[in-house]
Amino acid sequence: MTVLPFPALGSAQYRVLHPSLSCVAKCQAAAIVLGLCAQRGGDQCKRLGLTVNLQAVAQFAALPYAVGNGRGVFARDAGCALKPMRGFGQGEFGQGTLTFLLGVLACSALAAAWWWGRNPEHALMVAVAVLVVTCPCALSLATPAAMLAAAGRLARGGVLVRQLQALESLSKVDTVVFDKTGTLTRDALGVASISCREGFEPAQALALAAAMGFHSRHPASQALYRAWLQASGSGLPLPVCDAVSESAGEGLKGEVLLGGVMRSLRLGSALFCDVEPGAGEPTRGGPQVFLSNTHGWLASFHLVEDVRADAPATIQALKAMKIDVRLMSGDASPAVNTVASLLGLEAAQGDCSPADKLAGLRVLQAQGKTVAMVGDGLNDGPILAGAHVSFAFGQSLAITQARADFVVLGDKLMAIAQSVHLARRTMAVVRQNLWWALIYNSACVPLAVVGWLPAWLAGLGMAASSLGVVANAMRLSHNGADLDHPYI
Repeated sequence: MTVLPFPALGSAQYRVLHPSLSCVAKCQAAAIVLGLCAQRGGDQCKRLGLTVNLQAVAQFAALPYAVGNGRGVFARDAGCALKPMRGFGQGEFGQGTLTFLLGVLACSALAAAWWWGRNPEHALMVAVAVLVVTCPCALSLATPAAMLAAAGRLARGGVLVRQLQALESLSKVDTVVFDKTGTLTRDALGVASISCREGFEPAQALALAAAMGFHSRHPASQALYRAWLQASGSGLPLPVCDAVSESAGEGLKGEVLLGGVMRSLRLGSALFCDVEPGAGEPTRGGPQVFLSNTHGWLASFHLVEDVRADAPATIQALKAMKIDVRLMSGDASPAVNTVASLLGLEAAQGDCSPADKLAGLRVLQAQGKTVAMVGDGLNDGPILAGAHVSFAFGQSLAITQARADFVVLGDKLMAIAQSVHLARRTMAVVRQNLWWALIYNSACVPLAVVGWLPAWLAGLGMAASSLGVVANAMRLSHNGADLDHPYI
């Protein structure tokens, strides 16, 4: 993890906050400011008996610009992982609404000019009737009413919608990319076996790995810590561990007390620990975590994964909606291929760094695909930020949720398929509302122009049309027959 220095904050450091500078420069400045604030507040915290971990503060602030170390991009800022998202005013409905409003104003002005020479009083009433009968309430409510109703329905089903406009992109998704650990598989891994270097005991290796894994929320680290708790039984204290830092998608390194001496250890992937993938014994096709020191390999931990019970049904549901389902994971390829074969996935890629995932996403987008990403880990930040639509699943990190358009609050993977289906239904309701507004205005505007529709009747028609649009949108907020679907 990159840790920034904290020089004195002068005018030069203030200038890097200028909006014309890059995402990296802004994040560096933010880290400097955050670090100085933590330093200045340190004495006050100590008076209260608190300890400020400046390194942790600096690491958190440095996360967004860790791209230089191959750990991807964690922001949607200019120059970073950009999400190809369109706002309400730029979507397929926004331009048509603007054209309609300009047409209404022109129609009202022309109608008033036509009648003015004959009867100015009547001309004024005609202009008012045209404006009232075409009051853009129905047209303006067509999209947000449907999307708000859909967002409420999803919230009751355990899916938090963070970006309403993402529903429009979700309705067009034709490719879904899943992470593996913690998403398609449960967070809870188990330690199946431990292989150690000669002269090194499995219990000792597990204690060292648990001491480092205690500092990480990665499912593999938590599995090692839980295994040590179960094995120790009496609750023996963990070995002393200090200066632990985590490299997203790679592993942990730190100093652990071993034999009365603080020794540098690494816990993570084979590449991160600089060992052979099959060290200890051949790869079993499941996830492996390695422990090494400066002299090389110490131990290998073979983990077992539990595929979520609703994962097969979710994938079948997505395929039934003509969606291509893919798997990208930072875990070893044999483990990824094993899970992919269990779930019937043809497209699976393992040993992916955050940069590899983002590159794979860009390839899919370059092929014209609309991609949704589902992940839960720190290393999923870049691809979540760069996908057309993103889901943070399960007990994901706060920074991961901040990059996502949708947050699945529970552990129900089927919520992904439900969200896609409801997004498509939402866009169908939006189109119904817009067609209703078009038909209503096409029938009423000519009547108002020729003077056959008084202003009071135009007001009633406008109110009725708005109520009709809202009532149609409200169908999305309950389990009505129009939303009956085998996957909802």
